[in-house]
Amino acid sequence: MPGPHRARRQLPGQQPKQVRPVNPDVLSRHGELIWLVPHRPPVGEPELGRGVPRAQPLDLLANPPPLQHPQAVRRQRHPRADLGQLLRLLMHLDVDPGPRERNRRRDPADPAADNHRPQSHVLPFSGYKGAVSYQPADAAGAAALAVQASRALAAAGQADMVWGHASIRDPGGRGAWMKSAGWGLEEIDAGKIVLVSPDGTVLEGSGPRHIEYPIHTAIMAARPDVGSVVHTHSPAANEFAALDVPLRPLDHAGSLFCFPDIPRFTLTGGLIKTRELGAALADVLGGTRACLMPQHGIVAVGPDAPAAVMTAVLLDRACRTQLSVMAAGPLRRWGGEQDTVAKRADVWSEGQLQAGWEYLLRRAAQAH
Repeated sequence: MPGPHRARRQLPGQQPKQVRPVNPDVLSRHGELIWLVPHRPPVGEPELGRGVPRAQPLDLLANPPPLQHPQAVRRQRHPRADLGQLLRLLMHLDVDPGPRERNRRRDPADPAADNHRPQSHVLPFSGYKGAVSYQPADAAGAAALAVQASRALAAAGQADMVWGHASIRDPGGRGAWMKSAGWGLEEIDAGKIVLVSPDGTVLEGSGPRHIEYPIHTAIMAARPDVGSVVHTHSPAANEFAALDVPLRPLDHAGSLFCFPDIPRFTLTGGLIKTRELGAALADVLGGTRACLMPQHGIVAVGPDAPAAVMTAVLLDRACRTQLSVMAAGPLRRWGGEQDTVAKRADVWSEGQLQAGWEYLLRRAAQAH
């Protein structure tokens, strides 16, 4: 009776083929037999480690395993994560999926089910439409914001090895919280933050202060509305400032720094290392949100860390945009005053600046 196991016709002179026993736990690949399940080697043979042992084809042919129907026994399987587990691990790298039992479906109404659900890391900030305050209530809050501001600037590409800094006004009026000297923006944690007084004394924290601390303390002294100051060495800003041309509103970022024009501190291109130079910089900054420092960098301010950091990031972007356009040809079109001022109010509201800030913090968290 014809069937799936009927014998094949043998041609004259053809040698009969040796039929191997079928075993569901053995896979043939390029003529080599590989066990799919771990097994104990015969007595006298060394262990092959904790991985899947590989059997020699000749040994299998000489001592074939007993035939078993696939449905007659339950085959052993290697411990492995199912597809759902792998997807969750890729999306939440800091989540421990736990035993397989934790991934079984549970009744959503069962309060105990929440104890078995993977919990992803919650970042210490909320969505930009929520009510968020970045005004520190105490010294610890100010130090934490100084850490976040440093890492956000690094995530935005504003790092210059160990130079550049962001500061937070001390809630008690003692000075500015900022990173200590000798560390990159991306390296900053709470142990690398110091409180610097207006005369340059380190009041809290360990480590040396930056020599350009007067940038921060002088601006805060002159501007009671400023809660955070940023100073970076933006290459794009230095390149653009060397052209000595007005910064135009060529994109959303540029709208922040036009009408009125962004001021430029030209008294010196050197370090702001005295209180007098700090006061002179604060005087040129006036009531604006940022200032170009030709041959040096930029300074940006805001009522809080998100505003100051995003202002610095957007000034760097506006300079890069105009440099790219001018490299292609002369400027022929940019936004008018009325349209630019109206657009600025829409695209750079407090909520939008916070949204950009929180994005930078998420990027910084991924880098760490």
